[in-house]
Parts: sequence; C-alpha cells; structure tokens
Amino acid sequence: ALLREAVRSRSALPWLEESEDALLALPADEGIRRILTRALDHMDDNSGPFMVMWSQLATNDTVAQSLAGFINEALQRIAGFLEAKVASGELRGIDTEVASQMMMGSLVTYTLRTRRLSPPLTRISRRRFIDGVVEILTGCHTSSMGCDNAQGQDD
Repeated sequence: ALLREAVRSRSALPWLEESEDALLALPADEGIRRILTRALDHMDDNSGPFMVMWSQLATNDTVAQSLAGFINEALQRIAGFLEAKVASGELRGIDTEVASQMMMGSLVTYTLRTRRLSPPLTRISRRRFIDGVVEILTGCHTSSMGCDNAQGQDD
C-alpha cells in the first residue's frame, strides 16, 4: 500500500482527480492536450523512480500489483474524460478504453525514447508528439491553438 501511494503521489493522478471538472469544461482537444502535458511533466520530474519501478515489473509481484492498481485508476479517469467528450458530441464514437490505453502507452514510450534510452531514439518534439496524439483522438488537424475544423472533420 505504501509503494502504491508513493508512486501515485508522484504521478499526474492527483492532479487528474483535482482537475476533473476543469478538464470537462475545456474543449476535447484542449483537455487531451492538458492531460498529456501534465503527465509528461510528471514523468520528466520523476523519471528516476519511474525507471526503477519499470525495471521491477517483470520480477517483483508486489511492484506489479501496486502499479497495476495505479495504472488502472489512471486509465479509468482518462477513459471517463473521453467518454464524457464522446457523450457531449465533442469526440466521435471511439473506444475510450482503447484510447486511454493508447494515451498511456504513448506517454511511456515517448518518455523512454526521449529520456531514458541512450542515445535518445526520437527526434520528435514534445509539441509534435502531443499534437499527433490529439489529432489521432479527435480526428482533426490540431495545433497548440486548437482544432482546425477545416481539416479532418466533416461538418
């Protein structure tokens, strides 16, 4: 329980809980962008503990169970945000469970490729990464300025 709480407190999950209403008030693309940005900030700030935990997943059942609970909670919160945006018509009908896992997997892979592997294996900027994930989820061309409805969406 202590391990799970230590990992949880260093993650973006407390922020995600506190910001749920504020995120829901944002347009879908901006909310997704904020979730990704905050998660990357936390992963950058805590990349050392993240890597220690990651290395223990395959061999330590306690670590694996602790992380499974934390990851499941994060996935449920992200899926809940996406479900609300689908229900409001802001996102097309997507499988929110798959989409939340895609977001989480993308964050982990981006962090590994840009921060932990030597030499870094990607030249994708943080902004390009976030814009790409937002574009995939929303189905429209995006920039940090928002969704361009002229591209990628039928009106």
